[in-house]
Amino acid sequence: MSKRKKTAMCEYCKNLVAIGEGDYICCECDEPEVVISNYVSTKEYLKCKGNKFQWMGVQKCS
Repeated sequence: MSKRKKTAMCEYCKNLVAIGEGDYICCECDEPEVVISNYVSTKEYLKCKGNKFQWMGVQKCS
């Protein structure tokens, strides 16, 4: 059985913080960077190249 490697994506990282209106920042960069703006990735998306990616796991509705 093969193990699937988890791909780093900002949307699944614990370091992603919603700031409103579809904008999200990465709080693990040297300075906070807008990585998603209006629900669309920016040029800063995955700026850490996955080196600071922390899997947030599966979120369930309660």
